[in-house]
Amino acid sequence: MCKAVQDMMDRARQEGLQEGRKAGLQEGSETARIETLRDVVKNAMESFHLSMKDAMNALKVSKEDQDILRKMI
Repeated sequence: MCKAVQDMMDRARQEGLQEGRKAGLQEGSETARIETLRDVVKNAMESFHLSMKDAMNALKVSKEDQDILRKMI
């Protein structure tokens, strides 16, 4: 294989690794955000004796996040 082709493949591999790392970090951040939100909702439910729905409404949790949290709690 010629050096130019090898260099091009090496650059493509590096770019792929960087994109993969970035995607992994984003996914990890989203998971941490949802888990933190779950804990906040659970604490509001316990502290203020609220239903899950009332706690999420009081905290102004988005409808998309509410759907995710309902499956977790």
